[in-house]
Amino acid sequence: MAEQLPEGYTRYLAGLEGSQADAILPVIKQSVADGKRGVLVRFLPDEVQAVASEDVQFGTIREERYDE
Repeated sequence: MAEQLPEGYTRYLAGLEGSQADAILPVIKQSVADGKRGVLVRFLPDEVQAVASEDVQFGTIREERYDE
């Protein structure tokens, strides 16, 4: 990947299954491109959603779980 990812993003991606990482990586790239927003990941019963969020500090990822 051309972009240099913050360490928090790299660690987070390393702990995911391939399909989850594939779903979240485009949003991480968006976060890195703007350099202002972190990533909010929502785990739903049948899917994973991720958004770049101003409510999350850049370089960090916050999870919300609705699948438990």
